[in-house]
Amino acid sequence: MRAALSVSRRTLAKAWHDRILGMSAESAFWQLLSLPSLLIALLGTLGYAARWIGPDAVDQIRDWALDTAGKVLTPRVIDQVVAPVVSQILDQNRTDVIGIGTIIALWSGSSATATFVNTITIAYGQRDLRGAVRSRLVALRLYLFTVAAGVVVLPAVVFGPGALDRLFSGSWHRVISTIVHGLYWPVLGIVVFTGISTFYHLATPVRLRWRRAFPGAAVALILFLGLSYGLQVYFTAIATNLRVYSTLAAPILTLMYFYALAFAVLLGAEFNAALEERWPRGTRARAGEWLRETATRVRSRRTDEKTAELPEPAAANPGDADGATRHEDGAADAPGTRARPSSAAASSVEDGTMHAPDGTERRRNGASGTPDMTKRRRNDAADMPEEAGTDGSGPRRERAAEPDRDQAQADIDS
Repeated sequence: MRAALSVSRRTLAKAWHDRILGMSAESAFWQLLSLPSLLIALLGTLGYAARWIGPDAVDQIRDWALDTAGKVLTPRVIDQVVAPVVSQILDQNRTDVIGIGTIIALWSGSSATATFVNTITIAYGQRDLRGAVRSRLVALRLYLFTVAAGVVVLPAVVFGPGALDRLFSGSWHRVISTIVHGLYWPVLGIVVFTGISTFYHLATPVRLRWRRAFPGAAVALILFLGLSYGLQVYFTAIATNLRVYSTLAAPILTLMYFYALAFAVLLGAEFNAALEERWPRGTRARAGEWLRETATRVRSRRTDEKTAELPEPAAANPGDADGATRHEDGAADAPGTRARPSSAAASSVEDGTMHAPDGTERRRNGASGTPDMTKRRRNDAADMPEEAGTDGSGPRRERAAEPDRDQAQADIDS
C-alpha cells in the first residue's frame, strides 16, 4: 500500500513537472487539424479498394462519414459541401485530392504524434538521447502505425459485431453470434491495449522490454474510457438544456475527446516512468537479486556459527610479548630488569678487580673486606651514575649521596 501511494504521488509530480496538461492540449489541436485531411485520404483509399470490399461496404462508409460530419457541421454545409466531396472521392477516385490530403494529414498527424513522443521521452528522462530530426522521423513512423491500426479498428467500431454475424449462416449462426457478441468488445480492447503498449515501447530512444509498458497502457485505456463516459454524460446534459451551446457542442466534444485521449496516454507514460524509477530492473530481476541476497546472508550466518564453535586460542604471556632483544655486550634484555654485566665486567669480577668510572682498578679485598674498603666502595657506588631506566631513554642520572645512611651502614659493618 505504501509503495502504491508513493508511485501515485511520483506519477502526479512528474505529470505536473512535465506539463502534460499543456502537451495534451497541443496534441488535441494537431489531432483535430489532421482529422479532415486524414478522412479524405482514407476515403480516397477506400474508393480504390471498392473492387475488393464491394459497393455495399462503400455506401455504408459514405453514410457513416456523412452522419459523423452531421454531428459537427450544419445540414446546409453537409448537403452543399461535404456530401459532394465524399461522393466525388469515393466514386471518381480523385488522385490529386488524395495526394494533398495525405500530405496535410502526414504533416499535422506527425506533429500530434511528435508531441506524444517528446513528452514520453521527457517522462523517461531521455530527452537528450535523440535529435529533433530523428524524433520527427520516429513520430512519422508511429503516426503511420497509428493510421494502420485505425484502418483496422475504425471499421470494427463502425460496423460492430453485426457485420460478423452476417458472415455466418445456418445451424452455427446462433452459437457464433453468441461468441461474437461476447468476445467482440474485449478482443477490441485487447487490440487497443496492445497498440498503446507498442507505442510506449517504440517512443523512447532506449527501448525497454515490451511488457514493462503494460501498466501504463492499462492506466491509459481505463482512464480514457472513464473520461469518454464522463464527457458523453456532460455534453448530453448540455445539449438538452442549453440550445445555444448545443450548436457548438459537437466540435468541442470532438476536441475534448482528443484531449482526453492525449491526457490518458501521457499520464500512462508518466506512470510507467514512475515505476521505472522505483523498480528499474523489473520484477524478475528484483526476485533474482532477492534470492542472491538471501543466499549470501545464509552463507554468512553459517560461517559465523562455525567460527563460534571453534575453541578459543590460549592467551599469550604479556611478558613474552614485551621482552626486549638481547644486546651483544650483555646489557639489559627486558623492561623492568636491571642490566646484566658485560663480558668485560664479568672478567673483572673473575680476576678480582673492579673498574671504576675514572678508569682505575681496585682489587677486591676478600669476601667481606675491611670497613675502610667497604666505605670506599659505597662512596664510589654513590658517585657512579644511576643505571638507565626501564624505558631505555635519556642519559643516566647521578644518584645523590646519602651520608647519614652510609655512616649508619659503616657503623654496622664495623
